[in-house]
Parts: sequence; C-alpha cells; structure tokens
Amino acid sequence: MLAGAVGAALLSGAVPRSGRASDSAPASAIDLGALTRETQQQYQDPSTLQIVWWLPVDIWAAVIQGDPAGTTRGKALDLFDAHLVFFVAEADISPLGNIAFRDPAKTRERFRLQAPDGRRYPPLPEEKIPADMRVLLNTMLPALASGAGEVGKNFRPFVFEASDASGARIAAPREPGELVVLLNERRFRWRLPLGSLLAPKYCPVDDEELSGAFRYCPYHGAELRSTAADPESPKTSDTEAVRSR
Repeated sequence: MLAGAVGAALLSGAVPRSGRASDSAPASAIDLGALTRETQQQYQDPSTLQIVWWLPVDIWAAVIQGDPAGTTRGKALDLFDAHLVFFVAEADISPLGNIAFRDPAKTRERFRLQAPDGRRYPPLPEEKIPADMRVLLNTMLPALASGAGEVGKNFRPFVFEASDASGARIAAPREPGELVVLLNERRFRWRLPLGSLLAPKYCPVDDEELSGAFRYCPYHGAELRSTAADPESPKTSDTEAVRSR
C-alpha cells in the first residue's frame, strides 16, 4: 500500500545514512520495496481497518546513500537507532464502504509495545521525544499524505524507547527475536531478523534464491547455502540434501 510513498517521504531529505546496513546486506543492496512491505502490517474486517508500519533505522539507511551533512545526520540516525518508531492509522468502515479514520489521540491510548518479558509500554509523550526526531518525523507527513492518499494523511508516528529500564534491547531488526505491538489488544508481530535486511541464501537442490532469514529450504528441507551454486556443478538431489543435515 505504501511502498510507492516511502521513497518520496524519505528522499525528501529527512533521514540520514547509516553504516550499520553493511553488517548483512549493504545499504545499496537492500530492496526498499521489500523492506517496506515486510515492516507494514494490516488488519481489516468488514467494519475495521488497522495499519501499523514499523520504521527501523535500516529504512533510513537504505534510502540515503550520501551523507552531505556529516555529523549532524549521524547524530540524527543515532536517535532513530535508540527508539522504535511506528506510523499507525485505524479507521471504521461503514456498511456502504465509507472509511472514517479515528482520532489519533484515541489510537495512542490503545497502542502498546510489548517487551519480551511481557511488559507493555505506552508511546512516549510528545515532550519526551527528542526535538530533532520530531522534526524528522513531521517532515515525512506531507510526503506520506501525497503518496499514500487518505491513509497517508491519517498516519501518525508513535515512538518508544528501544531499550527497557535495564538497558536491554527490546528488539533489533537484524538480531534474532520478535517485535510485538498491540492495537486495541490486536497483536501485530514481526519475526526477527527481517529477511529483507539479510543477504539472500540459496537452495542446494535447485539453487532458488530465498530469504536470508531462512535456515532451511521450505520446499526441500535442505540447509541453505550463502552463495549460489556454480553453474557447472551438479545439483544436489532432495535425498542427498536432507541426508546431509
């Protein structure tokens, strides 16, 4: 839904580059469309629409390939790395299909981050969000409104600390685990690491390119390889691949 709007929003110059993206797949190699699709989740029934879009720090890094402002942009990126940022919209759908978006203040009251220990955290109040981060997030809003229509116009950012009171990271897009948020008790969950941030893997049976988040081929059960096969080498049979596990 929003993949086309993301590039416009981020390329507006709001966001800096990060060297962190080189840990797995370099920023230039990340498929922004795939990352956008993987970080968006939606629920819809005949009377309700809910959209939750998580913006990990890697989204910013994937878009901006230069760093003209140097240290200033690096500090801005550190702000996003220290927080979990979500854009959220929810609406009521009438029997005739009319969509009426809900008051963001009401959405805020029902939106919670669930830590691995089960604790639930409300979004940071406006005054607790760093001023530079507020500016960057607000810079995105006009581009989202232009690129994503009524949904974009009604998206509002909600921000959480990325670490709990003990300093432990609640979730990181490149580390194993999960990220869970609740909107009016409805659960939205991401398995981590995000596959779109990892270099692809390859099936030893047919050399199909698969998500880097997979360890085994979902079709053949074979353990995946990090590199594609040499075109001259013979393919591994299903039986041989499973036997080698």
